[in-house]
This record gives sequence, structure tokens and C-alpha cells, in this order.
Amino acid sequence: MNAFGDDVKSLRVAANLSLRALARAAHIDPGYLSRIEAGTQTPSTDVARALDRALGAAGRLIAAMQPRRRQERAPVLLGADDVDAIRGTVADLVARDTGHEGDRLHSTAVRTFRHFHDRLAAGHFRPGVAPDLQAALAELGEVAGWLLFDADKQPAARHMLTEAVLTAQLAGDRNMELFVTDLLAMQALHSGRPQEALLLANRVMAAGGGPTRVAAMSLLRRGRALAELGSRQEALAALACARGILSGGATPSDPAWTWWVHEHEVMLHEARARTALGDHAHAVDLSRRAVDGLPANQVRDQVIYRAWHLYDLVRAGAWAESEALLEDLGPRLATAGSPRGVALVWQALDSADDDVPAALVDAVRECVRHAERG
Repeated sequence: MNAFGDDVKSLRVAANLSLRALARAAHIDPGYLSRIEAGTQTPSTDVARALDRALGAAGRLIAAMQPRRRQERAPVLLGADDVDAIRGTVADLVARDTGHEGDRLHSTAVRTFRHFHDRLAAGHFRPGVAPDLQAALAELGEVAGWLLFDADKQPAARHMLTEAVLTAQLAGDRNMELFVTDLLAMQALHSGRPQEALLLANRVMAAGGGPTRVAAMSLLRRGRALAELGSRQEALAALACARGILSGGATPSDPAWTWWVHEHEVMLHEARARTALGDHAHAVDLSRRAVDGLPANQVRDQVIYRAWHLYDLVRAGAWAESEALLEDLGPRLATAGSPRGVALVWQALDSADDDVPAALVDAVRECVRHAERG
């Protein structure tokens, strides 16, 4: 019964109750409770029920008292059907990640990842299926990490992406490992860790095998990180090199996950670097062109691009243009349902070097209210 006793103790500590206080609440002897927590006393079902009620455990302790024979049953082993189930979940999550409901999908992704990952880690799988399970789980972890990132749950996103990298390594899936490492670099940049982003981008670039789209993506991350670190010449050189590689278009050897790198995305990345380097007028021009060229059906990116353009306008002190953009951005935020977009709007306001006009502060608040109503 050690597990039961440990559960009782952890719940008691979390509830900030002393052993005697819990004993009084459950109407049992403190010494009896002490032995239960130590694992030397097996409680009756009535005592388990009393402790569950006193601790507000919602049936957890009662469930732990089920007959031991249930607990001792051989675990159900994961097999090929489970690999298909994980792949199916990934396909469903990707299909539903349209920017309309993406911020509500991360809990499903994380829950599914944990369910299969824990069973895999415990060795509950049929012979020969482990590599396929690990590869499928690495992809699910990548999707879960992206969904958490887009929902602006950054610490959780970083943790999930780190787990996905490890799972991809265990699967021997080098392609997925590079993909998730690139996403970790993206998340590091977003979270203000340029040195970490630089190291991750260098790792991906070194493994990219020459002037491929993988290397170009890493050069974009590298350029932005170097700009954040104040290395102007190196940053601009990396961005120029990335543009040169990408101008040749995609090749059959490029991984499918490099699809997102297009002309307007490159403009937006360069705008981010230019802003970090203090080239505000250049950054405003680049992010404006990126917004203007983006296809209208990319609902979430329409929001994210405009939020970054707002950031550039605010840094440049272009207050009137910022207010006009916010009027357009508010309804789009309500439609897209993007927590990351909302966070970027606040970030833009916080980035202002000078006193911000009250009218702009009001416009930001109205824009965010649109998102909340949506």
C-alpha cells in the first residue's frame, strides 16, 4: 500500500494540512493515519473513502483501493494499430489547426502524447514496434509543441519540443529531429533567448547537408539571433545567404516541413532582424510588404504578420499608422482566435521607447477586447 500512502501524504501536503488536522477531518486516529502514510497499515474501504472526502480527491483514493488483482493484470501491449492511431491523431490535429481553433487543440495533443509515451517508456509494447511508435510519437510531440507555442504557452511548448527531439533521436528519425530542433530555435527567439537560438540554428545548419532549404531556414534563425545579439554584419550576411538559397525554389530533396518558407516569410524574418538592429524604417517597409503579399486565406498568419508590423510601426514611432492598423487587426484577432497574436499586440505596445499616446493605448485595448469577444 505504499502508493496509497504516498498519495495521501502528497494530497495532504498540497492541501497544507498537518497529519493531525487530516486525521480530525477524516475522523480517524493520527497514529493510524501515520501508519497508512508510511505504508505499514492497510486502510479499510471506509477509511479510504473518508480520506478521499476530507482531501477533496474526487475518488482518486477510492479508486486506489480497487482489488489488487486488477492492478496486477498484465498491461495491454502497444502494437501496429496504436502506431496508426497516433498517426491518425496527428493528421486530425493538423487538419483542425487552421487558426480558428488551434489554441484549443493543445490539451488533446499533450494528453495523447503522454498516454502513449508513458506506456512506451514503461516497455509496454510488442516486439519490433518500438521504432515506429517512437517515430509517430516524435511527430505528435512536434505538433503538440507547435500548438502550445501558438497558444502562447511558451514554457510548456519548450518542454514538449525538447521531449519530441529526444523521441525522434530514439527513433533514429533524423529528419524529424532537425524539424523539431528548428522549432526549438523559433521558440527560443520568441522567448528572448537569442544565444540558445543561435546554437540550435547552427546545429540544424551543420546537419542540413549543404545549401538546402533546411540550411536556409537555419540561416534565417541565425540571422535573427545574431541581430538580437548585436552582430550586425554577421546577421545581415546570414539573411542574405538564406535569401540566395531560397530564391532557387524547392527541390525534391527538401523535407516536406520546409514548405512554410516563402518570400513573404523571409521578409518578415528580415524585418525582425532589422528592428533588433535599429533599422526601423527598413523594418517597417519589409513587414508592410510581407503583409501585403500574404494570401488572404492564411487567417492566422494574417494576424501574426500584422501584429509584427504593428511592432515595427510602434518601434518607429509611427503612431497614426499603428492606430489604423489596430482597427483592422481587432476583427481579425476575433476571427483567428490567436493567443499568440494577442500577446504580440501587447508586446508591440511594451516595446515603445518614448511615451505612447493615450489614443494608441486605447486602440490596443479595443483591439484586444475584439479578441476576447471573439
